Amino acid sequence: MIDADDVGKAIGRSLTAPEVQQVNLWIGWTRKMISNRLGDLNGLDQDDLDMVTTEVVVARLRAPADGRTSTEVAIDEGRVVDRFERPLSGLVISDEWWQILGWRPGGAFTITPSSHPGSAW
Repeated sequence: MIDADDVGKAIGRSLTAPEVQQVNLWIGWTRKMISNRLGDLNGLDQDDLDMVTTEVVVARLRAPADGRTSTEVAIDEGRVVDRFERPLSGLVISDEWWQILGWRPGGAFTITPSSHPGSAW
């Protein structure tokens, strides 16, 4: 299982004492989110679980505290400002990371083609 030192290595710097506390909390929350969807974590590939957990926590650690970023570009006499908002929870597991953990989307909107013997199709 990963810890704050692993997250520090992934982010490329030593974590402060308050960050270590936050990271340890976020590791637990991330594992809980995964467990809620996929069940017993012992049944998952542990290297994949550690990688995904690290990536989720690193992304949260790098995110601004209020979840907002903006970029301003000045072109000649005009200005363009792009504003991006992130989810307030901060811990976001992308579809790609879920797939690494073995989850495959499906459900009400999955279409499975079929044919019947003797049909023209």
